[in-house]
Amino acid sequence: MGRYLERARLFQEQQAKKQQARIDELRGEGYTVNEIPLSGGSRVMYQCTPSESGQRFYIVPGVEKELDSVTTIVDGTVRNRTLEKVRSNTVAAQLEKRIGKTLSRKQLDLILGEPDRIMTEAGDIGTEVHAQIDALLRGESPEISEYYEPAIEGWLKWRALFGSWTWLASECGIYNEEVGYAGTVDALFSDPLTGDLIVCDWKTSAGIYESAMTQLGAYAYALEQDRQNYHGHGIRAMVVRLVKDYPYMKDESGHFIMEERISKKGNAYKAKVRVPGSEKQFEPKVEYAWVDVPHWSQHFLNINSVRVGNKEKFKKERIR
Repeated sequence: MGRYLERARLFQEQQAKKQQARIDELRGEGYTVNEIPLSGGSRVMYQCTPSESGQRFYIVPGVEKELDSVTTIVDGTVRNRTLEKVRSNTVAAQLEKRIGKTLSRKQLDLILGEPDRIMTEAGDIGTEVHAQIDALLRGESPEISEYYEPAIEGWLKWRALFGSWTWLASECGIYNEEVGYAGTVDALFSDPLTGDLIVCDWKTSAGIYESAMTQLGAYAYALEQDRQNYHGHGIRAMVVRLVKDYPYMKDESGHFIMEERISKKGNAYKAKVRVPGSEKQFEPKVEYAWVDVPHWSQHFLNINSVRVGNKEKFKKERIR
């Protein structure tokens, strides 16, 4: 038994050195490598994000292979038609502004790059909101700018509704070695009435989409399979969206100004009129959706099966 334990110890040391060398290599290549505390323990894993394009993955001590992130698996396997529509509409809007004008290659590159710029800006906003929420959960009093005040007001309404929940951790790591993925949970709570654990994800997107439900399904599945730390606990999950919308014009009585429009199917309808030149702003509103964990966990596993299947090599034969 002693010889076996010594071999195991030496193997772990060799693997730790190998992983550290890999982390140093990635940092030298420009990757951002962040330490993420693992849920249910004192260990950390390493979140590896390329500086430009590329896929995020995780290095987990004690796990030999590198694990793809949940979002990498989902976004790289399933078409996100909502995102595709946003990108095409953004480019179309930029081109409409320049009808009749000759575009240089630089101007065209700027137009085609506009969706990425907007997505980067949205990501920065989401990161800031996450940081402020984390500070509030830790009992701190962060300085909140006027722009973010409505978002935090909305979140506080949600927190008051579920005030009995005990906050356990933020930005904590989960992984499943068997399936081969990892991710970072925005917040983890416990319900003292049921003993359940609740995985929460904060969103600042334009809506709650299937991709978010799939993401939370994957997180919940990893916790369900973590028998060492969470055996006997029920696992639930919730997507929480902080609402953003365009400011709309109102008349002297405070009512929204409406205009008649025609849908793509030729039907007439009335819609609110945006303030000219305005951009979306946070509102003191929040919406949330419970995740059907069995359904969306299985949905994620199905997506991962497709991803694995797409990597299968095959031999081609040619008849001449």
